[in-house]
Amino acid sequence: MRDGTYHYAIRLHAPIGLRYGMLELCIQDRTVSGALTMFSQTHPITDVCLQDGKLCFGGQMQTLLYFLHYRARGTVDAGRVELELRTEKGCFRAEGSVDLEKEKPV
Repeated sequence: MRDGTYHYAIRLHAPIGLRYGMLELCIQDRTVSGALTMFSQTHPITDVCLQDGKLCFGGQMQTLLYFLHYRARGTVDAGRVELELRTEKGCFRAEGSVDLEKEKPV
């Protein structure tokens, strides 16, 4: 993937049903950072590794009741992301595509 900021509209398959959020990836000179917005809360992602379309990172999500630490692993390209998030509450699948509203030039 090229340097830039990518926004993916995410669907997380949670035990209580689909939850919607946003994954932001910022790529600059082979360094990747970003944030995950889920349950109306945004938290930075950490320990990001992106190589040959394989993506892994960690972080935490905040529900109404508790913080949920996770480790994510999956695939990504300029248009789509597919992830599995491993937590102490189980593994959850998530997928998403580029949020075209965020990608429009201003």
